[in-house]
Amino acid sequence: MKTVLSLLLFFALGLTQAVAQDTSKVKVPEKSALSGFFLTGNGFINFEKSGSSGFSLVHTSLSPILLWKISNNLFFESELELSLEDGKTTADLGYATLHYVFNKYLILGGGKFLSPFGTFQERLHPAWVNKFSEAPLGFSHDGIIVGPMAEVGFEVRGGSPLGNSKINYVAYVSNGPAISSNPSDPMMGGMLESGKFKDNNNDKAVGARIGFLPFSNSSMEIGVSWQNAYVGEKGDSIYGKAKVAMHAIDFSYTKGIEKLKGIVEIKSQLNNVLLDKGNNQMVEMSSKNSYDVRQAWYSQISFRPGMHENKIIRNLEFACRYSVLELPQGNQNAGRSNQISFGINYWYNWSSVIKLAYQVTQIKGKENEGLFLIQLAVCDRKTGKKKISKKPIENI
Repeated sequence: MKTVLSLLLFFALGLTQAVAQDTSKVKVPEKSALSGFFLTGNGFINFEKSGSSGFSLVHTSLSPILLWKISNNLFFESELELSLEDGKTTADLGYATLHYVFNKYLILGGGKFLSPFGTFQERLHPAWVNKFSEAPLGFSHDGIIVGPMAEVGFEVRGGSPLGNSKINYVAYVSNGPAISSNPSDPMMGGMLESGKFKDNNNDKAVGARIGFLPFSNSSMEIGVSWQNAYVGEKGDSIYGKAKVAMHAIDFSYTKGIEKLKGIVEIKSQLNNVLLDKGNNQMVEMSSKNSYDVRQAWYSQISFRPGMHENKIIRNLEFACRYSVLELPQGNQNAGRSNQISFGINYWYNWSSVIKLAYQVTQIKGKENEGLFLIQLAVCDRKTGKKKISKKPIENI
């Protein structure tokens, strides 16, 4: 564990030293004379229709977000997720993280944070950002997850110019995912759960993501992520020695096309999870292989005629997404599942959208499921300037 922390610190300090020439030009602000709380948030309402039934309200959610500026270098952020789904009300802490800004190339954070494994969970999962009413197969906390959703631990992140290009990075140490030790449950046996506040063993997960933006206008980004961890509970007779190796590749590209008077956006991500159950006699008796491979990926394209003269037309957005989930034997949905989604969105303003979509899901051995979906998603647009307290920090 000390070795891992030393490597992360060495990596962070090394990057800071590498850009010392630019950093020397940065004015490090003195202690802030102001502090403040900023309350914002987002929410959504989901309706769906399947078969001959009518539209029904299936999910509504409100997520208040609290931002707290303690000083110019220290700030805190958190999100509370309040949901009503299938008649059940739930409350969950999405994230709660304390950050310290050393300079514009290096930020240290600690707490619970959205996993930087790929880009979907950290950047695209909020309803008003996601082009569709639901997440791709394998990326939703309402279904089967391939890859982590949240981490509890510490992270360092930042970025730096590379000539006309740029890079960004994040490296972290966390409790890591835990494996369910109930193989008799076809849904949960051998599945991974991330974002645990209490670790189930003495090992810590280590992960990182590096993003490369080759063009000066930052229109394209290619990212590579990885995470390694032991996931079995200490003393578990079946999964006690289990470990996981996860890798992801993500891609994003945005291009304005003058002839079409609009903007095309392409996004994609591939998650690959290799679960090594360990050399255990009970595992070998119950499975031909001592490891499982899970994979989930999606690709989507959207077009918004935002440069059109007609206001209604330029507020429209057209999107298509294809996602795939592959699970190993032992899960009740073992094999390959596919989903294709078509959507038309209308943006009332930059943070309020109405989505109409139709998606078809194909699961091996089952009939294709067609679903119509309607979603209303909003995000607070206030700047929060009037909410900043003028009370000096020294007197708080």
